[in-house]
Amino acid sequence: MKEMITQLFPDKLVRQTSIISFILLIISFISIIIALPHLQPFVPLYNQATWGPLRLVNKYMFFLPVGIVFSYTLINIFLAKYSHTTMPLVGRLLAIIAALSALLVCIFLIRTFQLII
Repeated sequence: MKEMITQLFPDKLVRQTSIISFILLIISFISIIIALPHLQPFVPLYNQATWGPLRLVNKYMFFLPVGIVFSYTLINIFLAKYSHTTMPLVGRLLAIIAALSALLVCIFLIRTFQLII
């Protein structure tokens, strides 16, 4: 099992940032599940839109950023694995970008829930 993990994540930085990004995505998912019963049926999510119904979305739309970043993280991690042999810097940058995007989604969700609830 340990050999399979070392083959999947050949670099220590890629392994650590992948674990961090998945932990952040799990925290985001759990925070959505905790906050979901306390939310109104429609919540303001698009704050750049003008005032009115364009800002409101169904409360289940909070799962959308987590799903997008989850798929983005998986793609970046597999690209980091395959590009590590030829270009190790690109693999590390992809893993770091995936972790930063997971961190930003986690911060976005927690701050939004603090403002709404």
